[in-house]
Amino acid sequence: MAGFSARAASTLPIVPYADAGPLYGIVCPILISVSDAPGSYFFWASDGRDVAASTQAAIVEVLVKKSLTALQETGLQRIVVAGGVGANRQLREQLDAACAKRRVRVHYPELHLCTDNGAMIALAAAMRLQSGQQQANRDYAFDVKPRWPLNAIG
Repeated sequence: MAGFSARAASTLPIVPYADAGPLYGIVCPILISVSDAPGSYFFWASDGRDVAASTQAAIVEVLVKKSLTALQETGLQRIVVAGGVGANRQLREQLDAACAKRRVRVHYPELHLCTDNGAMIALAAAMRLQSGQQQANRDYAFDVKPRWPLNAIG
């Protein structure tokens, strides 16, 4: 990604909570720093690439730290990266390096299979609508767990 990643990174926190969402605490500081920038629209034209690079660097750092924490807490020696994030070159490089030091195996899908989960859900919904299903069936009902602690997965 073009842009200077260290320029805005100092304002982005790394949240230590193991069960917090992977990007918890990053989005607000970015929005605040961008909205406070002089001439906000012009900020994006001149410094937008720096903000994007800094944001990517911070997100990658959080994902790597949380992945390593999960491995340490579970004692597992393998990790699988799935979804659109699996296509991120910076994440792959840093996670590979961190896991190699710990002799942990990392598995990624092929790049053409790293798709956005939201797109898959939208496609599934569109297919349901095309088949005539307008309402969700009770067979598909389940409890939503937005913050599912790793130690609760058995």
